[in-house]
Amino acid sequence: LTNSAGQDNIGQILMAILSFKKLKENMGDAWRGGLLLIDEIEATLHPSAQNRLLEILIQETRSVGFQVVFTTHSLSLLKNICQKTTHNNDRLNGIELYYFSNANRHLEIKRNSDYFAIESDLLVQSIVQNNRKVRVYSEDDENRWMLKQLVSNYLPFLDILEANVGCVELMSLYRADTSYFGNSLIGLDG
Repeated sequence: LTNSAGQDNIGQILMAILSFKKLKENMGDAWRGGLLLIDEIEATLHPSAQNRLLEILIQETRSVGFQVVFTTHSLSLLKNICQKTTHNNDRLNGIELYYFSNANRHLEIKRNSDYFAIESDLLVQSIVQNNRKVRVYSEDDENRWMLKQLVSNYLPFLDILEANVGCVELMSLYRADTSYFGNSLIGLDG
């Protein structure tokens, strides 16, 4: 007898997808695609439903040939999207994230941002406010000593790892996984 607001929202989105399918079927070769705009896609949806809806949208946009543009404040949905856009500089997968921020007192549009930066911005936290320490990788004891002298005021916010790792290996690790090492500091000898 009744639908929840979330069921109603999903129902409208699914009807739009079916409408695009019908248009494509009716238009045949004349079909050039379409654009579906959704404001606050996460409204009234459980995080797992948000992520499932994203997967359905990705699947249907690829098979039917239309684009989806939506807004969201959902951290779980943003995290899922960030995982899909991590390697967009290496290869395009048809998924783009444009994050609008005014955290620095002026509007910035950031393309395929890192999830940690978005999360901190949405939660209005700076690195100083965030309780997660920044990992610091360095080559040896002397390098760690020098880093500690240079950043002594920030030591409570840093986790300087006691490992001896060479410059070539550190740079190789960074290039291999920028999503992980992009949130770390790497100190190299002079």
